[in-house]
Amino acid sequence: MEVKTYKLLSLLFMSMFMFSFVVAESETYKVHTETNLQFNCVLNGAIASDSSAFNITITDREGNFLVEDGVAESQGEGIWNYTTTFTEIGIYSVMMSCTDGTYSFTEEGEYNVTPSGFTGTLGFYLLILAISFGVMILGFALRDAVIVILSSFGLYFVGLYILFFGIDGFRDPTYTWAIGIIVLMLAAYISVKSALEMMED
Repeated sequence: MEVKTYKLLSLLFMSMFMFSFVVAESETYKVHTETNLQFNCVLNGAIASDSSAFNITITDREGNFLVEDGVAESQGEGIWNYTTTFTEIGIYSVMMSCTDGTYSFTEEGEYNVTPSGFTGTLGFYLLILAISFGVMILGFALRDAVIVILSSFGLYFVGLYILFFGIDGFRDPTYTWAIGIIVLMLAAYISVKSALEMMED
C-alpha cells in the first residue's frame, strides 16, 4: 500500500513540471476594463516628434470596428497613448499608423482579450485540479477524511478563480459561471460529506 502511495505522489509531482504553459506573442488585456494602449513611433531612424499624428484602428475577428481611426495622445519621447475598453473576449487586430507629414510608419498587431487579462491559465486550472483529485484519491485510499477535506480546498480555489476570472479560451461567460459553480458545489459536497463521515466515526 505504501509503495502505491509513493508512486502516486511521485507521479503528481512530476506532472507539475510536465505541463506546458503558452506564452502569447500578442498583448493581452482584460475584458470590460479601461485599458491604456501604449505605442512607440520611430520615423526615419529618429523618435517621432510630439507634433506627429498617431492613429489606430482596432477590429474584431468579424471585421467589426472597436476603434476606427482613433487619434492617440502624445506622451512625449515618441510614446502615444490611447484609452479604450474591450467589450468582448477574443482576438482583435490593430492597425497603427504614424506620420509627421514627411515620413510615415504603419504596423499591424493583435490584442488577445481574456476574462482575467492573462493567457495560458487553462494549464494552471488543470494542474490544481489534478493535484486536488490526486490528493483526494490518496485520502480515499487511506480512508483519511482530513486529507479528503484538505484536497477539496483546491477545488474551492479553482471554482472561485473561475467565477472571478473565467476560463481562458471560453468566449461565453455563462459557461464559465456554470463551470465555476459546479466545481464549487463538488468541493462543498466532498468536504461536507467527508466531515460528516469523520464525525460519525
